[in-house]
Amino acid sequence: MEHDTLFSTVQFKVDDVNIIYAIPNKLKEITEITDYEDGFLTMQTNYGEEYTDLIDLIENSLFEDNFKEKAINALRKLKINDIILRVV
Repeated sequence: MEHDTLFSTVQFKVDDVNIIYAIPNKLKEITEITDYEDGFLTMQTNYGEEYTDLIDLIENSLFEDNFKEKAINALRKLKINDIILRVV
């Protein structure tokens, strides 16, 4: 997981799936990932505790169905210890 503070985006990579999504400008710093379960990400930020449901984000996107299925399967097998937070 890579937080780009300049463009206010998060890039989440797992296997060969790459998801980039926008975050609010008020969220300047992600300090820690505190929980991850079945695509639901909990983070500590400068703004307090924030949540992202990555599976919901993908299901409601304009991606093709086969990409959605591939991405959701990759996210479901992921564990919190697999996630590395980088800030650029």
